[in-house]
Amino acid sequence: MSSLADASPSFPFQMNKLFITAAVIVLIGLLLNYLSSPSTDPREPPLVKPRIPVIGHLVGLIRYQNEYFTRLGKRASKGICSVPLFGSITYVMWDSNLIQSAFRNKDLSFVPFIVYVPREVDQGGVPEKDQDTNLRLEFAKAMTEGMARDRISQMNGTALKYITKELGAFGDGESVIDNAYVWVRNLMTVATTEALYGSANPLREQPSLVYDLWRFDEDLPTLLLGLFPSYTAPEGLEARHRLEHALGEYYHNKKDANSDVSAVTHQRANVIRKFVTTGRTIGVHELALLHVSTSNSIPTLFWFFAHIVTRPALVERIRDELMRMVGDNAGGTVTINLDVLTEECPLIVSCYREAIRISNGAVSNREVLADTTIQDGEGRSYLLKAGNSVRIPLDHLHKDTEAWGHDLAQFSSDRFLQADAAKAKLRRTSYAPFGGGKHLCPGRNFAFGENLGFMVSFILSFDVAPQDGNWEAFVPPKMDKCTAADAVCKPAHNGAGFGIRIKRREGWESTTWKFTSGGVDLLNL
Repeated sequence: MSSLADASPSFPFQMNKLFITAAVIVLIGLLLNYLSSPSTDPREPPLVKPRIPVIGHLVGLIRYQNEYFTRLGKRASKGICSVPLFGSITYVMWDSNLIQSAFRNKDLSFVPFIVYVPREVDQGGVPEKDQDTNLRLEFAKAMTEGMARDRISQMNGTALKYITKELGAFGDGESVIDNAYVWVRNLMTVATTEALYGSANPLREQPSLVYDLWRFDEDLPTLLLGLFPSYTAPEGLEARHRLEHALGEYYHNKKDANSDVSAVTHQRANVIRKFVTTGRTIGVHELALLHVSTSNSIPTLFWFFAHIVTRPALVERIRDELMRMVGDNAGGTVTINLDVLTEECPLIVSCYREAIRISNGAVSNREVLADTTIQDGEGRSYLLKAGNSVRIPLDHLHKDTEAWGHDLAQFSSDRFLQADAAKAKLRRTSYAPFGGGKHLCPGRNFAFGENLGFMVSFILSFDVAPQDGNWEAFVPPKMDKCTAADAVCKPAHNGAGFGIRIKRREGWESTTWKFTSGGVDLLNL
């Protein structure tokens, strides 16, 4: 048998190749590890490296969407961490005290995120330098002024007028709705856009745009990646273009100047007009307003609806509560004062908040404007550096067993009704579906009036039964995970299989509805 010394003369060369290859692999590994571990200040939150060097966090975001930020919490030793992402540091936090500290911090701002700028913006697009300065600041002001109380009252009045008209169109016999989610979704999409766009509402004039809006929403996580959208999300891309065109014509013809248009629609458009060359370009930018006004509040309403109508005993409890407020006026004029619902009808409001809690998968975003520090409940401080971003997965708060109990995965109609002082305080800091601080969602009060108005009038006017008559199997559909583009989870398969039968309640067939807020009749604004 030959010894190694007797082997082929090529053996040393082969060994050198193996050594060089191994060295290159080690060097590449070290380089990737270096790129995955950017230099951080020891005062910053601890670094969580990606399991796959460089691209690991991106892969996790694509795979798990918003849930990935919550998953990172299981790998972090503290209630906050630093994540190397997209060439910079993203701070992710889960500790409720840190989150409240972040919400109060004036150096953490949502303003840089408020302008939607699509990748394929045309030549009339807003220059990037303007997006970073005047446009975002003026947008923030327009949103604040456009969603003032009197402006929200006008929007609620327009939406509720459409809702009560549509519910009033049902006959006295039984009506079958094959997919309750699609029915609620489509009805409320038009109601919301009536409030936004007034009598020239393009989604009422072109009903196919309602489908386009939700097709665009379905493909939005893929579109946001910008990776060959013509091939990866062709239907969503085409739907987006049709929506942009319809909105572009609306703004080009200055339909937003009509008196029945919401102030937020008109004021945002006027801000953009200062920076773009054509009215049609406004439609490209203002697809964002349409999307954020519908993509979260409407699925929330569906879960609110589904968790109530599938529980007959709960329906009766809510009716008893509502009747104490409105009196025995069936067949006449029933007045709903939205201002007193929380105090006089705590059960239905508790159901609304619980539906929000179990379906909300939002990630609150902030940019660090200047070096600053935040503090947790144990006195530890963390440095956040200017230019980096902050991600706050709110569903982690809403799934805290200490705050919500071990049955938190289940819908509990009474969860927001009873709690001792200590538990109530903990729940206040563990419930933030609309963000916090000065950047609370400006549309939350509009959504409250619209969604509660729908549910009150529906529950009092109609009886509901499962489409197939099987009450034992009559449960809300399975919930999908929340995507990176949404704050509220939607039903799996667009709610397919959740069919209902509805019939007018005896004595409520000719009821006239009146909604008030601030002493004003909203339907007559």
